Amino acid sequence: MSVGMVCGLAREFSDKSAPERRAALAALMSSPVMHADFTSANVGGEQRQVLILANGEATAMYAREHKGHEGVRGTPLETYVGCVSHDHDVTFYSYGASHQECLQHAIRHLVGSVQNEPRLTWNRQMLEHVRSMVHWRNSIPPGDPPDPEEVAAMEARYDEVIALAEREYAEHPPAKYYRDGYNLFRRMRDYRDAHLLFLHDLRVGPDNSLCERKARVFKRRQHASMAFRSFDNLGYVCDGIATVDNVRVAGKDVFAEASAIFGRPKAMPDTLS
Repeated sequence: MSVGMVCGLAREFSDKSAPERRAALAALMSSPVMHADFTSANVGGEQRQVLILANGEATAMYAREHKGHEGVRGTPLETYVGCVSHDHDVTFYSYGASHQECLQHAIRHLVGSVQNEPRLTWNRQMLEHVRSMVHWRNSIPPGDPPDPEEVAAMEARYDEVIALAEREYAEHPPAKYYRDGYNLFRRMRDYRDAHLLFLHDLRVGPDNSLCERKARVFKRRQHASMAFRSFDNLGYVCDGIATVDNVRVAGKDVFAEASAIFGRPKAMPDTLS
């Protein structure tokens, strides 16, 4: 098949799958938790962005010129009122009613701090505590509420370790070559509630791994194509990847559903961003 035909098929699938994307949009907006993340894309040798929104049942991907508020504008996240789970992109703090930081990212930085700041002890203690909190949270039977006393004890221990980190960095300032540990301490101190929300609300998970998995799906397509020919084509591919992923998550036959979508009459121009 020619390049033009491949691009035409991507556009056709995007046009005809608009009903599926509207259904995914409704599922995202009605969900109590929305995971959000940006990942980069190569369009004609220039870096562009893809905003990924997911909740475990539905996924949407939006081609964007830039990250930040400009990248959020015009997407469902702009008017979302639930909890936003993310990887500490401060842009996302302007949207949603509450926030959960990805603790897997915190764990990675804590491991790096242990390796690069051996004189400090707060990093080991916080690493152990974060892992124990996640384990406790995952061990709660479905439908059972969290024990308020246990939650209060874990929050108190969190505060103790943060206070220890403040004292240790006052005595041993971060080195110029490595500041990730110190930056993580400040982030965990300043955004305390966003690191601990998952203890209170069992609808909220402790990490943003869902968006990372969705991003890997896109990255595999990016590596196969190397670079998109146009920004519009990036948008068509985002629509297609998200639609196929939603079909797969729903347990439907991907080939049969894709064939049915292609078999539809030509749709009206899509108004979804």
